[in-house]
Amino acid sequence: MNLRKILTTTVTLFSLITWQQATASDITAYEKADGKNGGLLYDNFLSQGEVSPQFSNSHTIDISAIKDKSDFFRCKQCHGWDRIGSKGYYGGRKATAGKRPNVSSVNLLDAAKNLSPQEIFDKIKSPAQSRQLDYDLAQYDPEKNSQLGDAMPEYGKIFNDREIWDLVKFIKEEGEDYRNYYAMEIKGNYPDAKVKLVEIGKGGDPINGDSIYEKSCASCHGTNGTQISIGGLSAGEYARQKTYEVAHKVKFGQPGSNMAGTPLTTKEMNDLHKALTDTEKYPGMKK
Repeated sequence: MNLRKILTTTVTLFSLITWQQATASDITAYEKADGKNGGLLYDNFLSQGEVSPQFSNSHTIDISAIKDKSDFFRCKQCHGWDRIGSKGYYGGRKATAGKRPNVSSVNLLDAAKNLSPQEIFDKIKSPAQSRQLDYDLAQYDPEKNSQLGDAMPEYGKIFNDREIWDLVKFIKEEGEDYRNYYAMEIKGNYPDAKVKLVEIGKGGDPINGDSIYEKSCASCHGTNGTQISIGGLSAGEYARQKTYEVAHKVKFGQPGSNMAGTPLTTKEMNDLHKALTDTEKYPGMKK
């Protein structure tokens, strides 16, 4: 074997070993990731309380500045609770100058099926186009100046690698297709779509749903769901109007509160939602 062949073979073997080591490292990081924490981070990584995401702020970013414009940083704002983006329930959620960006057209459910964990990690940490953290969001205008405001923030400067892997695990595995619990009637296109939730609690058993509610929810929300006002809504109203969000928070918990996640099967979640469609048992808040 001549010298050139020896060198070529050596380089090839070295490259293969390096690739295998890197791949093994990435797989290990993904396997160790906490998808449930990823679900909390996806909801609101800024929240603090008894139940809060594990967010270290290891880069020591200015949290107060981000909180002031949180809708430009929360994953759920751009991709929706259902992770379908502008083709989902947020099809009618319009952007607001200086306050809220456009909803993304990216379907994260498709991304979860078609992209590898490493590809999703890279898109979060180093997207093709990102918005610098010091960008003045006060100048955001959805009609005249939206490109940077609609771009993903520099998450690589917000989250550490472990937290990004937690998000990846949520997107790939822990997150659900919340359309398992309802159907949508959509008329029109973003941002003017009219979206209606129908078939809430698909085929669910309301009697079992009542039992689940009594066991897991009533101690805080009350026997009829009116003990706590959730943005002016009772538990029943919230579940009927925002089924997608309730499904997420039941599974992962409410960041910044003492509401931890409750592991339910798809059937049990439908049972619970079906029960909450009963406006007599679970009425709205008294006006």
